[in-house]
Amino acid sequence: MEAKLQWSLLGRRPAKPRPNIIALVVAFLLGFETFVAVADGYPLYMSFLALGASAWALVMGIQAKSLISFLFVPVALIWLNPLIGGDWFAEVGTTLFLAHSALAMLFAISGYTFQATERPAS
Repeated sequence: MEAKLQWSLLGRRPAKPRPNIIALVVAFLLGFETFVAVADGYPLYMSFLALGASAWALVMGIQAKSLISFLFVPVALIWLNPLIGGDWFAEVGTTLFLAHSALAMLFAISGYTFQATERPAS
């Protein structure tokens, strides 16, 4: 009889983990956005990237039974503001920096923990 996997903070990891490159690229893109001056408003593709990638990370986190994956929900919901015409990301400031850095850190953590894949045997 197989033991049920219990929920943990970082979830299930492979024995020989390899970081998830896609999660790390998303973390880089979100973090890089804090260094770019906003010209004509916040780009919509970044909102869709943040929301879509967060949904993907949440699903993978639930499959890996990771408690930290539930933080993607409140942090990603911040990206609804530009989609409904809000101006939270209209200028480079505290809100833009904190939101982007929080989501980038979540993706970096998830890329090395519950989204990590098994390293091939060599």
